Amino acid sequence: MTAARGNTLYLHSALFCVVFVRLTMRYLLVLAGCEAEIASTRAMAIQMAQVGGFDLITLDVNLRGANGYEICRELKGNSRFRETPIVFVSGNCNIEDQQRGLDAGGVDYITKPFETFKFAPRLLSHIKTGTNRSLEMRCHEKIC
Repeated sequence: MTAARGNTLYLHSALFCVVFVRLTMRYLLVLAGCEAEIASTRAMAIQMAQVGGFDLITLDVNLRGANGYEICRELKGNSRFRETPIVFVSGNCNIEDQQRGLDAGGVDYITKPFETFKFAPRLLSHIKTGTNRSLEMRCHEKIC
């Protein structure tokens, strides 16, 4: 069985410990066969998303000068990203924050610290599901 491959965009804050987590996340996905890009500002992430054609986007909740929930809603409001899975990866562990992420349009909410052996497979499953959903929609459009 062939594993899902994907192109992933990250938007996370630029604090030192977060930089370590961000690089760890990127490393784990690259090991799993994905290409991974990192954005450190809201503007950079929106610009990269417009150009990049990402299969998955991860967002932190607490960003310097931005709010991950708002960015998620903005992306989901654009028809181009409506089917792109967005996964929150955040240190905010309470159930209310997790529910806000799902309500904003996220497909998952992973809390930090995360278990490294589960991280990439969890994101890859969202990439695979999103790819399958996109293919189904294109086939449906051709039939109708």
